[in-house]
Amino acid sequence: MRKLIAVLAFSFAACILSTAGATPAEKTTIEEVQKSLNELGKEMKAGKDDVAILRRDQVNYRVEKDLLKEAYASNLQSINVIVSILIGFIGVVGAIFGYFGFKSIQGFKADYQRELDELRNLKTILQNEVKVIVEQQSVVKDDVSKIVRINEEQDRRLKMLEIVEKVSQYVHLKQFQFALEYIAAGLAIDPDNVRLLGGKAHCHGVLGEFTSAIDAQRRAFEQDPSVMENALSLAELYLLGNQVAEFDKLYESRKEDFDKASNGATIAYLQAMRAFVKGNVESMKEAIRSYVATASLGASPRMGEWGFQEAYVAINAVPDGPAKSMIVPVVEFFSGKRPKEYIGLLLMPPNPPST
Repeated sequence: MRKLIAVLAFSFAACILSTAGATPAEKTTIEEVQKSLNELGKEMKAGKDDVAILRRDQVNYRVEKDLLKEAYASNLQSINVIVSILIGFIGVVGAIFGYFGFKSIQGFKADYQRELDELRNLKTILQNEVKVIVEQQSVVKDDVSKIVRINEEQDRRLKMLEIVEKVSQYVHLKQFQFALEYIAAGLAIDPDNVRLLGGKAHCHGVLGEFTSAIDAQRRAFEQDPSVMENALSLAELYLLGNQVAEFDKLYESRKEDFDKASNGATIAYLQAMRAFVKGNVESMKEAIRSYVATASLGASPRMGEWGFQEAYVAINAVPDGPAKSMIVPVVEFFSGKRPKEYIGLLLMPPNPPST
């Protein structure tokens, strides 16, 4: 730059020196050159000023840059310190909270475990109590069931007693159809009631319905074959219903018991009734002869409380004849209406014809 200025100065001086002897055209040229030099000088001065400003700006930039570096470094250091402090603070706080939190968790866990144990104990207690309650309920249920069964049984017995009482009343009044209605109601409650079955057999027998009577008495006999009254009543109904074969079969199965009944009176009566059904008067006499020979004098029931209503019904249904004439006093003898002496006369052989 200095060399350029020196050249320009030298040129400017040469132009001045040369203007002394120059022509007008040359002077004009020189003036233009001078003018150009002046302008160039101004431009150079302006450029110099710009360079000075640029250098000043460079210096300011460097200073600002250094200040910014120092400020950035200082700020960065401050930030690092603050961050370190914050991290440390956070770490301390976290440690504190962690410690207390850990203690709280441990305490909560211990409390939870304790409550869990208490709940388990309570559950065990409740299970035991429930078990006891269930057992008690089962016992109470069984007791209630027993009470219900007892009540039902008592109600059933009361109803049966009422029915039996009604049956007895109607039989005593000879209202056998009404008696049969009550018997049917009773057998609907207790189909195997022996007393009602016997009453049914008696009612049907008195009404002359011997088939139904035999069916009812057979059911009563099957309920308890060991009861002699049931067997003897069934044997009589077999004969009154003209079922001699069934009578013979039953007699053979219970012969020893039949022969002992009422000291032989019952079998004598039954054998006489068998002969009557067959229409054999002589067999009828032979059936009772041995018993009459040993019987006490006078008139008395020979077969205890035996009823002969069914027998009279069957006898009355048969036309008059020798067998009927013989069986009527025989039945009256066994029932206590005829004395031994009267029946003894009937058993005597007829007088031979006089010659």
